[in-house]
Order: sequence, then C-alpha cells, then structure tokens
Amino acid sequence: MNNSAFEKLRSRLQEGNPAAIRDMLVECEGYCISKLKQKAKCNRVEAEKILEEAILVFREKVLTEKIVAVANLKEYIFLTCWEIWRENKTGSEGLKMAFFEIAKKSYSREIQQEIYEGDERYYDKVFEASRWAYDRLDNTGKQVLMCYYHQKCSFKSIANMLKLSGEEEALELKSHYYELWMNEVEYLMRDDRI
Repeated sequence: MNNSAFEKLRSRLQEGNPAAIRDMLVECEGYCISKLKQKAKCNRVEAEKILEEAILVFREKVLTEKIVAVANLKEYIFLTCWEIWRENKTGSEGLKMAFFEIAKKSYSREIQQEIYEGDERYYDKVFEASRWAYDRLDNTGKQVLMCYYHQKCSFKSIANMLKLSGEEEALELKSHYYELWMNEVEYLMRDDRI
C-alpha cells in the first residue's frame, strides 16, 4: 500500500465512512481467514470474529496515529489477527506456536532450537522478554522491525515508507533497532526480570 492509498484510507476512517471498514473486510477476508484456518486451526466463524476485531484495532491505531504507513494491508491485518488469536489462546501449545513464528525470523538456528525444545517455563520467559522488549521500542523501531521481519519488505520499501535517504539508511535503522531489541531481551533474561 503506497502512501497516497494509506492517506486516502485514513481520511475515510477519520470521516467515519462505514464503507472504509467494509472495503477492508472485503479486501482482507479471503487472505486472513484462509491463513488463520491453516495456521491457527480455527474454524471460519472464529476466524471471522478475529478478523473483525483486527480491523477495529487497525482503525483505532490509524485514528490515533500509532500507524503512519503500511506496506501490505493484508499482511498487517493478518499479523494483527495472529496477535489477537495468540492472546485469546490459552495453554503452552498456542503460545509456543506463536513465538516460534517470531523466532524463525528473528533468532539464530541454535536459539530457535533451544526455545522450541525448552521446557514451558523457559519458553514463557523468552516469549515475555521478547514481547516486553519489543513494546518498549518507539513506533519507528516497531514499524521497521515489523516491515522487515514480518512483512518481508525490502530496504528500498522501508526507506520510501519512512522517507529515508536510501536503502543503506534503512539497513542501519533496522540493525540499530534489532540490536536494541535483542539487548533488552538479553538483559531481561540474564537478570531474571521476567
């Protein structure tokens, strides 16, 4: 989604245009419901409820300017759906599945295996430390990491979206925020603060 399309959507949401919500539901429905059924193993009714909630969360974030750009609307809405499903899911199985998805993109193979094979207590600590550390990043950091690791945006796309000088600055920014994130996780784990 380019900047002008995002601004148009934001304007429609600010005007309270109900068609904006309907259009997002139509655009994201097939993709998000299919992925939720496949990855979360939920039925269509559950997936539809999660999607509706994700659209409302997205709307709120746009209106409060917590989101200033989105590279891929469907993928962003799906990631919001996934977070909602994960928060609603009880038990270690759902938590482990959700965190392993993050770990596959963010950690070395050795750490991934350690997390996946670790006992529930260790796994819960790593997950909570990662989530807590991510929440402490500023909006730019969250956006850069979300775009790069989850939406698989190129550095060129990130540079354009954030109006940076080029791909090299986007790479430096991603590296900076990733290092901040991982240092905070390590600090929390080392000092047993979670």
